[in-house]
Parts: sequence; structure tokens; C-alpha cells
Amino acid sequence: SCGSDAHGWSQVSVFRVPVGVRRNATLKITALADLGETYLDGAQYHWMEPFAINTTSFALNEWGTPGHVPLTLNPAGGKKHSSGKDGPPRGNILRSIHHNHIERPQGTPGGTPADVALHIGDLSYATGYETEWDRFMTQIEPIASRVPYMIAQGNHERVYLDSGSAFTGVDSGGECGIPTQARFLMPTPSKRQDNGWYSFEQGPVHFLVMDTEMSAYNNTEQLTFMEADLATVNRKVTPWVIFVGHRPMYSSPYSHGYNLNDGPWWADVEAVLIKYSVDLCLWGHVHNAEVTCPLHNGNCVEAERPGDYDAPVHAVLGIAGQSITMFPYLVPTWSLWRYEEHGFSTIEVEGATRLRMNFFSDCQERPYFPGGHMDCTDANKLVYHFDIHRRKDIWL
Repeated sequence: SCGSDAHGWSQVSVFRVPVGVRRNATLKITALADLGETYLDGAQYHWMEPFAINTTSFALNEWGTPGHVPLTLNPAGGKKHSSGKDGPPRGNILRSIHHNHIERPQGTPGGTPADVALHIGDLSYATGYETEWDRFMTQIEPIASRVPYMIAQGNHERVYLDSGSAFTGVDSGGECGIPTQARFLMPTPSKRQDNGWYSFEQGPVHFLVMDTEMSAYNNTEQLTFMEADLATVNRKVTPWVIFVGHRPMYSSPYSHGYNLNDGPWWADVEAVLIKYSVDLCLWGHVHNAEVTCPLHNGNCVEAERPGDYDAPVHAVLGIAGQSITMFPYLVPTWSLWRYEEHGFSTIEVEGATRLRMNFFSDCQERPYFPGGHMDCTDANKLVYHFDIHRRKDIWL
């Protein structure tokens, strides 16, 4: 709590400290990307993400407990041609993350609270509008005030002309990462937030976060750090490695191989991920959800025997709030699941032997246009999950 007797006090918040690093621990992760913010009175402007409040609502609900939060359609009455300017926000995803996945009391039926939240780029979409940062920080407060809120920088945080980014364009609206870096101090090894790559560990997981807005060819500062970091991971202690970055290495709307538009260096990066047996790669940027097979150079990989290492599974989860990107008709052989609705994800890691990733929907009805729904009769439901299994003694 903060404040004073003279001016009043804030609500009391209880912060969940990071899970200690140990092989047999259980870790629960809430993951989201491409969120934005929603004004509760429907007075959206600039970037309009009426579904952003959904994500931060649903993602607050109980771990492992089905929940139903009635959605507020925008505009009222389920009219078509809705937009953020026409009425109140639609849905409650962030509230659900808070109630179902962050705030759940230890020992109650259905599970325990999340231990860490990962926001994989494109945070507020403020792009120079400071009031949108204020709204975004208020929107995520119920999560970020309770568990570590770890971020990766995306194009809408960092990219601008002649700013040092590896990409051209004006996606950050001139922010050049400064508002993000001032608000979210990550454990970057250089102590310079503009070099947004870093790693951390919780429970049985080593997390490595890439800054996809910076170059990552061989011999660059970023890839040199990533390889040196992975080389020092003690898999006897942290048997799982999760790699995080905003722009995806694989995304079927853009390519059936490497997504070279968002990283001409992917072959160099993937070689390092394979060399050090990374288990799972989490991405955003593309506004849909997609899961691949264990993948190397565009080809599915099978382990020699059950529980052995094969290759990283890639999961895109850019469905937190921005308008949905529809998939093309053709499906590459490596794409196992694709989803065109808003939502978020959770990851449950159980010791050294199992990792499960869950995808929750905002709305069960199919959108009648990208980013809008005719009716939402059911919400915050588990729509897909996958498991990665490893032998108990694989890294011993």
C-alpha cells in the first residue's frame, strides 16, 4: 500500500516473490502479447483495442477453474460495424487473468496463483500518446502489482527512423523505446535497457528473452550474449529453457519457412536454439495464435525415443487485444493449430518431466470481421493445449 493519512491510501497488494530455482519445482506462467489498452467508457482514440480489457480481465481468474465472465459487446445490442468509439469495451480478459490466474489463494480448489507474467511485446500501443500509457499501467496493475511482470520489446515500443533499430518504419510513433524502458526495468546484462535482451530463472525454467527489434546475426552483440547465456545453463537445475521474442521465427500467414520479413537472421538464431536444446519459443507480433510441431529449418523433428529432446516448439500468441490477422487457406505441414480469436495463454511446468501450454479464448463465437464478434455466449474457455514430455533423467 502507498499514500498518506492526509491524502488516502491505495489498496493493499500482496506480491508473489519469484519461485526459487530448483529442478523439481512447479512453475505457473501467464503469457500474452499484442495487448493495448481500453478506455472503460468506450471513448477510444488513436489505436483502438476494445478487446484489450478482455485480456487483462480474464487472465486474472483462477488457475485451473472454469469461469464465465459475461462479455459486454461493443456497441450495445450486438450491432455490426462496431468499433472502440461506439460504446463500452467488449469482454473481460485481463480481469479474468487477475481473478483466475493471479489472485487465487494458495490451497484452494483448482490450483495456485501464477508465479510470473510474460508480456511478449507490443504493450500499450501508446506510440506517443502519454495518456494511453497511463491507462495501460492502470489496466495491468492488478497483475503487475502481484507477480513479476516481465516484458520483451516489440516494434510498437522501439521502431522508428534513424533510432538504432534494425527495422525501418515509424511503429513506435517516435517513442524509440524510451517510455517502455523507463517503466519496465529488465535485468539486461549491459544495464542498458535499449539492449533489451536478458535472461532470468524461476523454478525449473531458464528464460531467455530476445530483443527482436535489434540485429541478431552471428557475431552481433545480441546473438553472442544469447549463445554465451545458453552455454552456461545448468540443465540439472533448470531442465527447461523457454525462449521469448516479439517477432516470430515461424508464422504461416507470412511464410512456410523462416519469417524473413521479421528477421533475416533466423537461421543464425535457430542454430543456437537447436545447439542448446531450447524447448519452447514464445512469440507475438502476428495477431493470431499458432502452434508448430518441434521444428528445425521448416521441418518437423521426431525424437529418437519418447522423452528425448527433439527441437523447439514454436507458439505465436499475439491475440491479447489488437485486431485479429486472419490465416491464409494453405496450411504448412509444421503448423499444428491455428486460432483467430482474442485470448491469452498459460504455461504449467511440472518439475523436469512435463510442460503444458494452454490457450484460453475471449469469445467462443467466430468473428464476423477481424477484431469483432457478433455474439459471445461463452468466454474464458480453454480452447487448446499441448504437452512437452521429457524423460526424468534426460539432463542428469
